[in-house]
Amino acid sequence: MSLKHICPYLGCHELIPVSERYCQKHMALINARQAEYDSSVRHKRDAKLTAFYHSQQWVKLQRVIIAKYHGLDLWAYFVDHEIVKAEMVHHIKPLREYWSDRLSIGNLIPLSNANHGMIEQLYKTSKREETQRKLLGLIERWEEEFG
Repeated sequence: MSLKHICPYLGCHELIPVSERYCQKHMALINARQAEYDSSVRHKRDAKLTAFYHSQQWVKLQRVIIAKYHGLDLWAYFVDHEIVKAEMVHHIKPLREYWSDRLSIGNLIPLSNANHGMIEQLYKTSKREETQRKLLGLIERWEEEFG
């Protein structure tokens, strides 16, 4: 028997596995809304960033970073003491503010989408610098323990 929870979409009562965020119906709706937003707002407003994130250089570097850390989300591994697959690579110092560090390996950390979202929320609070120090510390810890 697998653990289940109720889809958190307002008004939905479908039971889904805990490994899924929304039921299939609402996940498709959320993905469609995100795609619409991306095409109508984000890609036009942030054309430079969008071009970078779609560049071969970035795609290859993401693969290198994820492989370097054996596909692990470092936050989940060291902070939550869980083994979680990294789904993306996060810029510790934000790309908009530190363009010159966009390809710096020491500025990149693999994360799951869930932890990336949580960290981005922390960046919007007074805990931004503390969170950045913690992320840099996770990279240092990895180097010390696994070199």
